[in-house]
Amino acid sequence: MGGGCTAQNLAKLTKTERRKFQKKWVKDQRYGRRWLVEIAISAFKRVLGESVRAVKPEYILIEIATKIDVYNKMRDVMMEVMR
Repeated sequence: MGGGCTAQNLAKLTKTERRKFQKKWVKDQRYGRRWLVEIAISAFKRVLGESVRAVKPEYILIEIATKIDVYNKMRDVMMEVMR
């Protein structure tokens, strides 16, 4: 079946074909990977907090970039200690 998959095209597929199409779509789209990002964000917030004190947009960016840099350096030190 070529082209995009419309509701009409899906209706014409057998159950087995739909499952095969869904598995391919899941793999192609990397669906289900959100948990990796959620873990990273959760760890970051746990260590450095979830608030930003800066008010001006340019300072907000600097504060967040600084927190990311600090978090990465802390993570690198911990990885070295654990080796």
